[in-house]
Amino acid sequence: MEDTDYVKQLNEPARRRYREKITAHIGYDPYQLKKSDFSRDLSDLPAVEAMDITSYLVLHTSYYTASQMKAYKSMEAFNYFVCGWVNDLGTKTALNKCRLVFARVNHSQRSGETPLKTWIVAKEDGEVVTAHCNCMAGLSESCSHVGAVLFAIKAGVKMRETASCTTEKCKWLMPSHVKKVFRPQWSVSCSCRPCLSHCYTAPTCMFTYMLVCLSHVQIPAAPVAMIDFSSAKSKKQNLDDAIAGRTGMDANTRQLPESSMKEYKVCTTRVSAVKTAGFG
Repeated sequence: MEDTDYVKQLNEPARRRYREKITAHIGYDPYQLKKSDFSRDLSDLPAVEAMDITSYLVLHTSYYTASQMKAYKSMEAFNYFVCGWVNDLGTKTALNKCRLVFARVNHSQRSGETPLKTWIVAKEDGEVVTAHCNCMAGLSESCSHVGAVLFAIKAGVKMRETASCTTEKCKWLMPSHVKKVFRPQWSVSCSCRPCLSHCYTAPTCMFTYMLVCLSHVQIPAAPVAMIDFSSAKSKKQNLDDAIAGRTGMDANTRQLPESSMKEYKVCTTRVSAVKTAGFG
């Protein structure tokens, strides 16, 4: 099995442990797979329950204590899940009748960066065998991102067991996150790219570097209708409704109230008028 770029940059003990995990429980490296290789059907998820999460995070890895698990709603891992940082949850068959669950987890403070890649191996009955994440703490096989994915799996299992999931297509009513990160686009006429590496590495040039970036980078603004202004309490309520099978408005379908739309149109009209007058 050829090592991926991620495995190559690990130190020897960590590389050896990673190879042991994927050889014994998966048979392939999850980081070599594409999104299309995973199933999005909730019925393929392992039957992870609260006891399985506690057993793995407390007894198996000792990442959390028993008292912390009793107050799991205050845990960082649970908040990652509720706030919508877990996305692209997919399942694939592994060795020994196990299931590989792969997900991408957004950074809590750096949403513009590439999401972390987290995977978990669990038996069909929900027993968690092992896990991994490419974050700084991922080598411990337990981190807040692993915990967040476990809570996401538990929610998916509960959703498929509700009455509504037996009569209509299952839907993930998860709190939304940034679906696409807009990367800086350099203009064709830009002649400053060669000097940016020098500016970036020299602390005294950081201000110059920022000015150069701002003068050449175009970052498209997201439409107002696509921005989720819901509070954490509202997101949690939507999540609870979805898990309990209570039907409601699709979380991915948001419309501005009529009053807000009128205000938005008035604002854009005024901005256009200012630009036309030459003040913009």
